[in-house]
Amino acid sequence: MESKTQFEDILKALGFIKESNWSWSYNFGNLKIDIHRYFDPFDIFHFYGNYITGRQAGEIEFKIPAEVDSYEQGVALMAYYFRNATFIIKPAWLKQGLEWKHHLPWEKEWAIQQAKEKERREYSVQVDYEWFKVLVKKLKQHYIKNPGNSLVEFYFDGEVLRVRCCEETEVLKGKGKRWKYSGVISISELSKLPNRIMRHHAEIILHNDKLYLCNNIFTNMGYQE
Repeated sequence: MESKTQFEDILKALGFIKESNWSWSYNFGNLKIDIHRYFDPFDIFHFYGNYITGRQAGEIEFKIPAEVDSYEQGVALMAYYFRNATFIIKPAWLKQGLEWKHHLPWEKEWAIQQAKEKERREYSVQVDYEWFKVLVKKLKQHYIKNPGNSLVEFYFDGEVLRVRCCEETEVLKGKGKRWKYSGVISISELSKLPNRIMRHHAEIILHNDKLYLCNNIFTNMGYQE
């Protein structure tokens, strides 16, 4: 588990003035921001202030957790919330914080999801749309005739997608990366397949314990770590 950074230490490092045990301030020339630490219901730092510059005026209010992932994230959070304000005094850390936007919690989460999506897409098999519709139709017919506990197996060797169901094998040409293992789902899962197949559905993805088919996610019963 990664160690957290105390936000109070960041305030000290950036030159914020400690007014009392639980309050700080910072002067931007046209804005004196006041920061108060509250513990109920969560341990947070509450920022509040009003700024005036020429014909522009605005209010700033936001909260930052007492613990952040890193020094960079703490600075990035403040820079993000201050981004639309016009200050007379612009400390260097404001600009640096904007450059560290990739440390923001939601940006980090987005990057993680993008990496997962990229990895998932590496095991995508693209097949001909018309033949894919035929495959889905046959699979639905298998389910109607055999609504029991049979298994459906999917495997792609880098050129051909093979789908084995009820002792029959359907074969389609495909484009993609060879799968290291088969995808296996219960025939009962085929009830989720749609009646209308969109063109962007003409792909099958096998990634770890999930099989992605027709915008549905199935548990891969054949996956072993």
